[in-house]
Amino acid sequence: MVKLAFTNIGMVEKAEIELNGLVCIAGENDTGKSTVGKLLFSIVYALNHFEEMFEQDRTHYLLNQAELFYFRLRRLIRLSDEDRLFFGVEFQHELSHWLNSEENVTEKLTATIEKRLLKLEHLHLDEEGKNLLADMLTETIDFLNVARDEEKIKQEAVEMVMRSEFQKSISRLNNENAESLVSITENHQEILRLALKNNRLTEFKLGDPLYYKDVIYIESPFVFYFIDLLQRFMARRLMQRTNRDQSIPYHLKDLFEKLKSKNPQMFSMSEHIAKDASENSLYHSQLESLMGGKMYYKEMEDEFVFQRSGGQEEKFALMNTATGIKALGIFQLLLQSGWLTKRTLLIIDEPEVHLHPSWQIEYARILVELAKSEGVHILVNSHSPYFIEALKVYSDQKGLEEDMKFYHAQKISTSSSVIRDVTNQLEEVFQLLTEPFHQLEEETLQDDEDR
Repeated sequence: MVKLAFTNIGMVEKAEIELNGLVCIAGENDTGKSTVGKLLFSIVYALNHFEEMFEQDRTHYLLNQAELFYFRLRRLIRLSDEDRLFFGVEFQHELSHWLNSEENVTEKLTATIEKRLLKLEHLHLDEEGKNLLADMLTETIDFLNVARDEEKIKQEAVEMVMRSEFQKSISRLNNENAESLVSITENHQEILRLALKNNRLTEFKLGDPLYYKDVIYIESPFVFYFIDLLQRFMARRLMQRTNRDQSIPYHLKDLFEKLKSKNPQMFSMSEHIAKDASENSLYHSQLESLMGGKMYYKEMEDEFVFQRSGGQEEKFALMNTATGIKALGIFQLLLQSGWLTKRTLLIIDEPEVHLHPSWQIEYARILVELAKSEGVHILVNSHSPYFIEALKVYSDQKGLEEDMKFYHAQKISTSSSVIRDVTNQLEEVFQLLTEPFHQLEEETLQDDEDR
């Protein structure tokens, strides 16, 4: 049994969540429901991508240092054409080449910088300028050869993703000086422990690897509206090779990349076998029937296409296609591309917002079957009584009641909330979420009486 427990994160004062199969956090708006998803995404994503994040940051640092070195050198001395190439373009190209290599990278990078250090001695520079530039190159070599502290790299990765997901407001609202604690346990054994203060990690202890190998956070189908923005961002990140830009949350970038690609672990087998396995799955058929077609990504044209079941291909028109189809289309694309596996944590934030009640019920049924048959761990936030009741009904029908947990995010003051286990007390959730309907009925009856 995997359990997440935390205090003083965002507006949530306290929460303990069991992550066994399918988890639903119910509650009204502005009660901190999404806090759990953001926190889990930050931890799981960072601990599975810290190597990639470190390499991107290292690459950015080296190329930036080389560029800065060249600009400073150019200001101090008039360079020959040969030296301009050697210290400028060729320096950048050589570093980029070895950074993309998999063999003796540190040794090759060090040798590339040392060549510039040696050539620097033969330039007609004053002693102060020469020492300044030599120090820059020496510091860069030292940076390359410093012993890696993997624990520190992981800690920095977790903090970076958390700051991006929470927009730098991780600590308890209106009480940032309060210590925030986070723990993940498995069968009462602590796997991870974090402590934060003033939005900074002050303690990081990882005792064992996490069970989850991947995480997907679906917040909104409006990811499709940001395609141009995300493509420009990805292109810039590719050129700069850095993860430091936190203006776009990691979960959005990650989802966008997954929607346009296949899971390499699932598709390492013969392409057509994998394609058949995914597209003929029960869930894919159910979604295609529900949507009246299927969505897929055309790589050559770099666009998403919706094809109706009748066979007529129709290009994905963002303004003309129902938002509900987009919402289900995201789920469909992830399924057919092999991203939803046993060790994937799927987080879905309020899927009902863009779905008709009948589609909400079908969506809930598919989630229950996915958790039951495929073993995918799912966390979903909802304020819809239709959706929550459908999860309850189908989980009971499918024998998932032992692994189906319901929680209630509830305000205890204007700026804080708690999240409680209400698996055996769902009636209080339904009563709260259906209260507006009852109020409307009472007002209607009162109007009728007044007439």
